[in-house]
Amino acid sequence: MKRELVLVGLLVGCTNIQENQYDVETDVEQQMVTMRIDFGQTDGSLDWAPLNDNVMGGESVGVAEYTDTAVLFEGMISTDNNGGFVSLRSPVAEYDLSSFTEVEIAYRATGHNFKLILADRVAWWQPTFEAEIITTTDEWTTSTVSLYDFQQYEMNGYGDEPTGEPVTEELLSQILRIDLMNTDFADGEFTLEVDYIEFRGPVE
Repeated sequence: MKRELVLVGLLVGCTNIQENQYDVETDVEQQMVTMRIDFGQTDGSLDWAPLNDNVMGGESVGVAEYTDTAVLFEGMISTDNNGGFVSLRSPVAEYDLSSFTEVEIAYRATGHNFKLILADRVAWWQPTFEAEIITTTDEWTTSTVSLYDFQQYEMNGYGDEPTGEPVTEELLSQILRIDLMNTDFADGEFTLEVDYIEFRGPVE
């Protein structure tokens, strides 16, 4: 019976979205708290924007458009001129994720896998916490990962290198940006459609 209550709580948290930017909803009876970024809603979810390797001289192209139910991010990744990445980024803001323990994303993707990035610093070249959460599939699917399984990476002259810095509740309270970025620097077309990103955790 307890498991049924939790599942109902997830459905309630997923469907009752208010007119707030990234609504945080608590249902004590179901023992879950959720925050959903719903790309079909006319709230802050529509403010995500591409940032691609042209900021450092690359030639990759990634453009985003919003439908009634999702965001469509598509284009071409090029490794010319030391490029090779595209990303879709949230606005810089204060995202307190300390109440949550996992994140779920509903998506479909072709051409490239993508990772979810949690950044506690504004500059894009600073270390970030990352987890590969999107693998290519023609069908709509969901993927879930623990926030405490994210790993911190820093840039060096040979790519990204893990630092060994763990995710903590304090760190999750200091997130300033949430990104989606391709995992491999490789040439080719890509499409990524995302319905929602939902953070959730137990009510204490």
